[in-house]
Amino acid sequence: MKQSTNDHPFISNGVPPFSEPILCTYIDLDRLIETAGLTEIQQKVVAWLMCGYSELDIAEEMECTKQAVNVHFRKAVDKIVKRDIRIWEATYKKEGGKGEMS
Repeated sequence: MKQSTNDHPFISNGVPPFSEPILCTYIDLDRLIETAGLTEIQQKVVAWLMCGYSELDIAEEMECTKQAVNVHFRKAVDKIVKRDIRIWEATYKKEGGKGEMS
């Protein structure tokens, strides 16, 4: 598999460095991924995509179709979103319903 490379961990192919809020978002996303209950294959697909591999590269590595990779990714995203919603609901209830939830 071919991966995007550069010398800086927070610069991707000429994109400027991330701002602090973006870094915090990525840290939160990592926590969500770790606690979302993903299958081993879903974890691999998400990790490879986050490292810059294409769906086609991953499909070749896994010896499956690009569509299968997409299905694994979509199911992973569904689990991550559901986990995020549970966290927000718990936070909202803990704060006594104060604030807004969209």
